Formats: sequence, C-alpha cells, structure tokens
Amino acid sequence: MTTYRERPELSQSYLKLLIHDPTSFFEERERSSRIKKHFQVGTACDLALANGIESFQDRLVLIDERPDGVLTRLAEYLIDNNLPATDENILFAREEVGYDKRLKDETVLAKFDSTMRWYHGVLSDLEPNQILLTEEDYDVVRAIYGSLTTNKYTRHLFEPDDNIIVLNHVEVYYDYLGVPCKAELDRIDINLRNNTIKPYDFKTLGYPTRMFPRSCKERRYDIQGASYLYSLSQAVKGLAETSLSVDLQGLTVLPFEFVVETTLPKKIGKSPMIYRMSPNMFRSGMFGTYLDKRYTPSIYSSDVIDGLPASIAYTTPLIPGFDALIREYKYQISLAPEDRGYTRYEDMELSETGALSLEVW
Repeated sequence: MTTYRERPELSQSYLKLLIHDPTSFFEERERSSRIKKHFQVGTACDLALANGIESFQDRLVLIDERPDGVLTRLAEYLIDNNLPATDENILFAREEVGYDKRLKDETVLAKFDSTMRWYHGVLSDLEPNQILLTEEDYDVVRAIYGSLTTNKYTRHLFEPDDNIIVLNHVEVYYDYLGVPCKAELDRIDINLRNNTIKPYDFKTLGYPTRMFPRSCKERRYDIQGASYLYSLSQAVKGLAETSLSVDLQGLTVLPFEFVVETTLPKKIGKSPMIYRMSPNMFRSGMFGTYLDKRYTPSIYSSDVIDGLPASIAYTTPLIPGFDALIREYKYQISLAPEDRGYTRYEDMELSETGALSLEVW
C-alpha cells in the first residue's frame, strides 16, 4: 500500500520551498523525500496525543543523549544515502557535509570511529516505523502530553464526547488549478450536533508559546492552515479523495486551529495555547499579502498580481500564498530545467526593465 509520503501529489511543505529558491526546488524536493528526521519528538507527540502515551512504546528506541556537531551530519548523510560506513564513503560524506577540511583523512576516520561509529550503528539498526528519542526527549514528550490533556483550556480536546467524532492523521487528495495536491491533517473533529468539521494541527516549538505568531511568519503556517482548509472544503463538496470511511459531504468547515506547546522543560504546562486562524491569516496564506498593506487586495481575482498595475506589482512585492506558489510551480515545470533560474515575476521585470526594483525596508 502506498503511504502518504510516497504518493506523488504536491504537499504544501514542499511547495513552500519555492519561496526561497526556484532553482533548487526540484533538487531539494528529491533530497527531502530521501532524508528523514532522525530524532522525532514531533512524531512522538502526535502519536501520544492521538492514541495515548502508551501507543508507541513498542516502536520507541531510547538513547542517553543526542550526538552533537558536524560529524553527526556525516553519520546521518551515510544513512540518508544508504551508504555503508567504509573509509571511502566516510571521506566522501565528509566532503558533502563540509566537515573540517583542515583535518587529515586519517584524523577524520579516527574521530568517526571514536565518536560516531556507535551512532551510525543505532541509525543503521532502526526499523522504518521506529521512533528514536533521547531520554530527555522522551521526558519532554510525556510532559507535553500531560500538559495538553490536563490544562483547563486544552483538556476538553481529549475528553470523550458522544457528539464528537475525533479522526486523527487524515489524508486529503485534491486538485488546485489542475495541480494534484495532498494534505495530512493531524486531527479533525466532526460535531454531530451542528454538522460542523473543525481541523487541528499540533505544534511544538523551542520558545514560549506566545512566540508562535512569529513562528507562523517564519515557517509560513498560514499557507499550511489555508491549504488544509481548502482541502477540507473540497472534501465536503465531494471533490477530494480522503483516507476516511466517514462521509464528509454537507458538513460546514470551521476555522483552522493550532494547538501549541513549548518544548522548553521549565515552560511546559505553564501556558499551552490554542490559536484560531483569522480570516486575514487565511487570506494571506491562500492568496498572499503585500509588504505595503495599502495594496493588499480585499477581494482576490483569479490572478492577483496580473490584475494590478505593473508599478504596484513591481514596487510592492507579493509575499506569496498558496495560490501564487501553485502558479509559480506551474511556471517552473513549463520551463526546461536549465532555464529554472528566476521566478515568473523576476523574469517579467528583468525582461521589461532590465533590473529588479530594490527595497529593503
């Protein structure tokens, strides 16, 4: 059976790579599909919150502490690329990860044997469904589980209610502008009293929970929330495939909510938060926004920038949302690989004016 990650549809997490560099998007997408996160605190939290803290004990692999430094990346590179830890491969990986070029080859090999060989062995022995954590990581997972299931503002999410059907790890497959897309929602609640469906995403962050809005900007969680809401809107219309046996058609989709807890041990349990996506956040995530708010359209056309005067489009650059990134993706795949150096609007401005308009504040 093909898993969610193995299916070829485009996810919002990969799509967001286009924000940074269209040139490397296709290479990075291939690389990301190969590389896994070796320490999976977020996965462990998701499983605990979905099925209870005991649900993944048989999959858990604990080590005393997490190795540190660039040499760790060298060991992980070997694993990610299915390379045995031979001297030749270790030295090749050393070049790929940029490990201290001042050291002699024999010094690198000796350091690997003395400090990383054990870690490479742990990673080599891991089964695909196993979860690797340090003892400290596991303490954090248990603390987060205890916090969210007992806090006065979040515990209702984990208390039984005969009128609410809780569905975890819901997959949705849909089309947007002809591009096959996919979404995996941590949880949706179907309320039988009022025929509504509410999506949730559980987030952990290494800062106090009040810093989550900053994380939203940095990691573009507005794009995640907006695209997930759109996927559900298609599902309730019968226009999307889901992993569910439950019929979603006819339900009303409620705003997306993020359930947030910190991973800072001294802060866990102090103030877990539930953040509800506002209409403005949905619009920015779906259709983008502008650095100069005067030019942010309140009603979006089918193609936002193309409907604006060139002077505005060039001098108030769009902070892209899901819609703009899908259009950029379609533009990039229409080009020959050797021509994928610029975004659509960089191509337009450079060809029309000879230079990009530069503003830094």
